[in-house]
Amino acid sequence: MNSTTNRSGFSLHLMRDAMTAWRLLRDPRVPGVLKFGLPFLAFVYWVSPIDLLPGIVIDDIALVIAAMKMFIAMAPQDAVNRANGVDNAPNGEQKNDDDVVDTTWQVID
Repeated sequence: MNSTTNRSGFSLHLMRDAMTAWRLLRDPRVPGVLKFGLPFLAFVYWVSPIDLLPGIVIDDIALVIAAMKMFIAMAPQDAVNRANGVDNAPNGEQKNDDDVVDTTWQVID
């Protein structure tokens, strides 16, 4: 596997995690302390003049990514599954909403 494939795979995972975190922020099943605590602390570090590596934004980006991953890991699993488009079916199987075709129909006599 070449480095281009690794970078694009990392980018896709990062975008997927960002979308999951965004959906979790709006999910009422996620506790408010988690919704506001971790993202707020990451934001405060981002804008804070106190920095582990002054002049380099890599540590800021790494902290925001780590906070996002921690937020997803600490959120209730059912909320994470729903944010990812996967619901647990009653028979234990998982269903994915991407397999559903939303359409309208009409009965013609």
